[in-house]
Amino acid sequence: MKDSLHAWDTLSSPFASVIGTNHVPSSTELYQLKDLLVEPQHELRNIQSLIDGLLFEKSQVEAYIETHRALMSPIRRIPLEMLVEIFMRCLPSETHPFAIRDMKQAPLLLTTICRYWRRVAIDTSGL
Repeated sequence: MKDSLHAWDTLSSPFASVIGTNHVPSSTELYQLKDLLVEPQHELRNIQSLIDGLLFEKSQVEAYIETHRALMSPIRRIPLEMLVEIFMRCLPSETHPFAIRDMKQAPLLLTTICRYWRRVAIDTSGL
């Protein structure tokens, strides 16, 4: 492996003088180029494997953090009575006195949030 700071500097390439030109490599140069690229291609695969591993590890750590943060959510500490009151206030207003049978609106929407909310909504007779 080359020095990491200048590892793949095109200026230090044996083909530096023709990079970026219209030079057509000879058969010999093509073989030299193929040989020259073996190590950087191998290095690139190694780097990509490291990146993939780190990205996977990052996603695992993020998931761990988020699942535990969810446990700290303030909504989990709302007393049952207050949650029922909030649910009741989500019902249609007096101008629309009848419940709407739509999963995108209260009261049915409340049953789709989580198991606890579904149980509270189902157990609340006023809903």
